[in-house]
Amino acid sequence: MKNPIHTNVNRVLSYYGMNLKKGKYDYYLSYYSQGETSVIKNNNPRDAIREAINKQGDKELYMQLINQLRFLKLNPKKQLYFSEIFILDPRYTTRPSPPLGTLKDSYDFACEIKWNSRNIKDHKATKRKAENVIKHFGYSTPPSDITPRRLVDYVGYLQAKNLSNATINRNLSKLRVILRHAVMLDYIPHVPEFPWQKHSNARTRILSKEEEEKVINFFHKKGNTLMADFVMVAIDTGARVGELMRLTWSDYRLESESIFIRNSKNDEFRTVPLTKRSRNVFKRRYQNMNSPEENVFNLTQDRLSWQWKVMKKSLGFDKEKEFVPHMMRHTCATRLAELDVSDSKRMLWIGHKTPIMTARYTHMTSTSLKSVVDIIDSQA
Repeated sequence: MKNPIHTNVNRVLSYYGMNLKKGKYDYYLSYYSQGETSVIKNNNPRDAIREAINKQGDKELYMQLINQLRFLKLNPKKQLYFSEIFILDPRYTTRPSPPLGTLKDSYDFACEIKWNSRNIKDHKATKRKAENVIKHFGYSTPPSDITPRRLVDYVGYLQAKNLSNATINRNLSKLRVILRHAVMLDYIPHVPEFPWQKHSNARTRILSKEEEEKVINFFHKKGNTLMADFVMVAIDTGARVGELMRLTWSDYRLESESIFIRNSKNDEFRTVPLTKRSRNVFKRRYQNMNSPEENVFNLTQDRLSWQWKVMKKSLGFDKEKEFVPHMMRHTCATRLAELDVSDSKRMLWIGHKTPIMTARYTHMTSTSLKSVVDIIDSQA
């Protein structure tokens, strides 16, 4: 039978997130680390404590406890206790205040303030993805437990799942929003440093005319006029997917045959004229309009992703990672460059703030360099 444990032992250990219990033949030390509780079984309490400290990794934090383990002994009543020399130090005998709030509390507050129908059309998908992030750490985990080290470990976990750096950053971004709301609730003083992953925003994949025709025909054959119309307008206008999904009939200018794009990525509005093909799409869909506040394209991000995924696999593009909806915007920008549209006009059409952004979205092709060949040939 192991010796009983004096209350001052766990009063000291509780400061370090530990708790010691005796069994018939062994001691059981439970400790809290990285959102989980683990238990160590050992017949020597000092060895159990040392093992827990080694597993925690931060020996500097536990140096005082390591140095004082020699004072862990039996009192006259044969109880395991720390000597009074140690327990007189209030830094190690005062039970810390429990951490404020949890990740779930912070997530709920973020949903109430930011991720709602007033701010995001497809808020349900955003909330679901954000909830998957906090599920990894644990709903009851205090925000203060999300340290830079844990964030690095989380990135490693996502990398092991072969996720791209862009996808990893999107997961980190959702967690950062949650922690920013934890700061607003005074759960933590500040947001920790995030290990953002490097990735290039520029895409090299565009749709050829033949591929564009295949995509549009696919949706027409499936009777999915909505997606066929969406693809045509996205390619013609170069608008972001989110901008088109938020577009309402009040943004359609029938007289000038243009659309007024609101809530763009850089918080600036722009007017984009419609091509002949897109004008026909809008005129046809306008006949079924019920309200000016009705969305032109009744699509959510989930529905768009699913429809695109089915098309992508059916047409044999499922192995191409860059064959994504955003390539329609890049296709538009590239075609404008190939037609020698000036940088300033392309900036206004696409909605970029600087020429650098416009240049990043476009790449020179053999067609756009044809004029250079003509110049060289004329000198021959």
